[in-house]
Amino acid sequence: MPVPTKKISRKAIAKMSFGDFVQASRGPYSRLFSYLRPYRFRFGLGILFGALYGAVQALLIFDVQFVAGAVFPDAHPEAGEGAKSVLVQWFPELAHLQVDSNPSTVLLICATIPLLMLMRGACSYLNSY
Repeated sequence: MPVPTKKISRKAIAKMSFGDFVQASRGPYSRLFSYLRPYRFRFGLGILFGALYGAVQALLIFDVQFVAGAVFPDAHPEAGEGAKSVLVQWFPELAHLQVDSNPSTVLLICATIPLLMLMRGACSYLNSY
């Protein structure tokens, strides 16, 4: 059974050091985490799927840029050079990537956007569940 905590005024909190504040806030949070104990696995999965949602969201931004470059290869060659250089800096293999302009390849590349949006929706749902 968690120990009942005493109320601390805002003035007392303002005068506390960080270590004292952490010590004083340990009681209420330990009480809250005691309610979480039966649902630890679900909570962990929710955190995992929330992180995956963020990663897929970032990947979607880079994918849209890649698809735009594949569909409209010479529209604006100077546009997006900053983000492209960052991508090439992280993944040097992308500097030598050449995309064929045949329609089936372009359709396959364009299909990555709905696929990533489906993955993003699934991660969002599982995070909320």
